[in-house]
Amino acid sequence: MEPRTLVDELAKVARGLGIEVRVVAMRLPTRGAGGLCRVKGKSMILLDQKQAAIDRAGTIAECIVESGLAWDPEALSETVAAVLQNAMQRSARLAVGAPAQRADGIRALLSPKPGLRRTKARPGSL
Repeated sequence: MEPRTLVDELAKVARGLGIEVRVVAMRLPTRGAGGLCRVKGKSMILLDQKQAAIDRAGTIAECIVESGLAWDPEALSETVAAVLQNAMQRSARLAVGAPAQRADGIRALLSPKPGLRRTKARPGSL
């Protein structure tokens, strides 16, 4: 399933649970793709439009799990159900402090971002 389709399907699930989903341009740089918040008593997922679709999908899945609302896995497509199940397992592992592991057959939604690699110091550079 394409990441944008996955975002749309997950947003549909969130709306079905009474959670509004908005994609906005964040003014300040953010560490993630968005998150769950409450605005005037309503649950809302805010997503940064600059983030990749796969990151937004991961954020929506995590927010649905974080909300604690129940969804019907039989009413979802196989991929969406697997993504939500993966987010739920990840949330449970993080809650108990266990190291995060990837679920079999599911690509990790929140892959590590590129950064500086550790390199050996050149002789004489220190």
